[in-house]
Amino acid sequence: MIISLPSNPSKLICLYPTFYAPRDKMCTISNGALRKCAGFSRVVINTAESMHLEHRDGTIFDVPLHHEDSIDYFKITVHTPSKTTRQHL
Repeated sequence: MIISLPSNPSKLICLYPTFYAPRDKMCTISNGALRKCAGFSRVVINTAESMHLEHRDGTIFDVPLHHEDSIDYFKITVHTPSKTTRQHL
């Protein structure tokens, strides 16, 4: 899944593995997956507060989390892949 965060919409991130599960009550993202698969060198998740992400290219994101029914959510924009997507990743 190709995403961007509201705090930096021009930075595209390849987020995987991802699964569409709108009714899933389990954790759907992990520190390890973000480091291993999405290219982040540092990931700190402060439960019910925020997520601090440092990409290996030096980009830093501080993402607010929204807490609902014991699950932490964050806002993303999902992008549809195109012929030029690889140029932006």
